Amino acid sequence: MAEDVYMDIPKVRDLSKKFGEIGQQLEQISKAMEMTIALLKTSAFMGNVGGAVQAQYLESVKPQVDGFGKKCAELGEDLEKSVKAYENGDALGATKFH
Repeated sequence: MAEDVYMDIPKVRDLSKKFGEIGQQLEQISKAMEMTIALLKTSAFMGNVGGAVQAQYLESVKPQVDGFGKKCAELGEDLEKSVKAYENGDALGATKFH
């Protein structure tokens, strides 16, 4: 006996949009971190040793922010593709989450 699959399309689309927005926000945060790191390195060059330590810390955190932002954007895209596949009745296109 085959099971029926149901998707609440508006909710999944909304979730897709939210993940996309989170990905964009994290990208903006990453750019701000880059600018802050450059500023802190400049201040360290001028004698502010604490700036070097703060820059080093931000450099260690930035890859996680970048990775999480990419994953959120990818998940948003995948959810949107799954909604489109569901609407078109494409069982193969909706298999990313199986």
